[in-house]
Amino acid sequence: MTIEEIANEYIQEMLEKVPSDSYALAGYSFGGFVAFEMAKQLRSMGIKVTMLAMFDCNAETGYFRETSMQKLVRKSYRQFPKFEFILKSFLRDPKETLSSQLFFLRSKWKSIFKLNESASQEEQEETLLDIRYEYALKNYHLNLSANDIDLFRVKKRLYFVPDQEFLGWR
Repeated sequence: MTIEEIANEYIQEMLEKVPSDSYALAGYSFGGFVAFEMAKQLRSMGIKVTMLAMFDCNAETGYFRETSMQKLVRKSYRQFPKFEFILKSFLRDPKETLSSQLFFLRSKWKSIFKLNESASQEEQEETLLDIRYEYALKNYHLNLSANDIDLFRVKKRLYFVPDQEFLGWR
C-alpha cells in the first residue's frame, strides 16, 4: 500500500462521515506524511485545507532511495554531529539520554529480526504494519513546494536529526 492510497482511504472516510468544504489536518511522525498527502489530494479536489499541522514529523525521507554508497557517505558524514548531539544530551540529562539510546537500540534490534516464531500475534501484526509503512514511505516522493505547513516539534529532542529546526520541511 502506498501513502497516496492510505491518504485516499482516509479522505473517503472523512468525506463520507464528516462532509465539508474545508478541513484542518494534523499528523504525527509517519502520520504527518499521510496528512501531507491528504492535503495535496483534497486541494486537487478543490477542497480547502485550513491547516496542515506536523507534529515532530521529519521530512528527510530521501535516504530510503539512496544507493549503498550514498548511504555510507551520508551516515559517515552524520556521525560527528550525531556524536556531539548525544554527548551534549548525556551531559544535560544522563538518565533520560541513556534510556532513549537503549530504546533506539532495542527498536533497531527488533527491526533486524522482523518476525520470529516467539513473537505474539499482536507483535507480528505490528511488525508487518511497520514494514508496510516503511515500504510506503520509501516509495513516497515528497513535493514540498505546493503546501504550507505548521510544524510543531519537541523542545527537548533525545535523538539526532540533521535539521533540528525545520525537520527537513524548509
